[in-house]
Amino acid sequence: MRAVDAENKASAGKYRSWALERSEACILGERAYWERVYAAERREWEESDVVGDDWFAEHTATRLGAWLVAMCGEGRERVRLLDVGCGNGSFLMQLAREHGFRHLFGVDYSESAVALARSMWAKRMSSANGELAQAVFTVGDVRGYVPPTADGRVDVLHDKGTLDAVALQDGGAWVDAYLQRCLWVWLGAQPGSKLVITSCNFTAEELRAQVERAARASPSDTLGVECGRILELRELSDPPQYPVLEYAGQRGSPVVTLGWRWECREKPAAG
Repeated sequence: MRAVDAENKASAGKYRSWALERSEACILGERAYWERVYAAERREWEESDVVGDDWFAEHTATRLGAWLVAMCGEGRERVRLLDVGCGNGSFLMQLAREHGFRHLFGVDYSESAVALARSMWAKRMSSANGELAQAVFTVGDVRGYVPPTADGRVDVLHDKGTLDAVALQDGGAWVDAYLQRCLWVWLGAQPGSKLVITSCNFTAEELRAQVERAARASPSDTLGVECGRILELRELSDPPQYPVLEYAGQRGSPVVTLGWRWECREKPAAG
C-alpha cells in the first residue's frame, strides 16, 4: 500500500490501522470490544485528564465540521443535531466550541463511552463559549432509541461507524431497517432535515445505494403530506474529501462521508 499523496501517508496509515483493528474487533464481538476501549479511556481521563488518540477527531472531524457549517448556515444555533455512535463525545464538543452548534445529542451502546462523554463535557465545556451549548448523552440501542426532544426528532443526524457495525451484525440483516429509522423516525422526513454518514466499510456508491433504497421504502401512504407537494431525498454536494490510497491497482479513500437532505418539490403538472 502506498499513499498517492506523500503528504497524506501518515494519516492514511492510521486510517488503515484503525480499520484493521475494527475488523478484528467485529470478529471478537463489537460491543464488548468498545466497552473495554472506553473503559480504559475513562480510567486514563479520571487519572490524568487526557484521552487517547481519536481516529475520527484527528483526521475527519475538522473537515466534516466545516461542511456541516456550510450546510446549516447561520441557523445552526437552532439546529438539533444527533451523533449516532458518539463515543467519548469529542465531535459534539468540537461542533459546539468551534462551529456554534448549541442543541446536541449523542447516543452510544457503550456505557463507558457515554459516562466518559458526560464527564468530558462537564469539564471541558465550562468555558463561556461552551456554556451556551447543551448536550444530552444517552446509553442506548439504536433499535429503540428516541431523541429526547419535544417531538422525538432531530434536524441533522450524523452516523459515525454505527451503520458499519450494523452491516457486520447478522449478515447485515437489518441495515435497511436501521436506515429507515434514521430517515423516517429520527429525522421524521422533515423538509430540510439532513442525514450524514461517515463510513469506513462502505464505498460512496454502496452508501448511495443503501440510503436510496431506504428512502424509497415509505412507512405509510402520507409521503409528502407535510409539505403538500412531493417529498424526496436529495444528495448534498461537495462532501468532505479524505486522503486517497492506491492498492492493487485500485484508488480510493478508506473513509467516506456523504449527506442527504429531505426536500419538497412541486408536483408535475397533469398532462
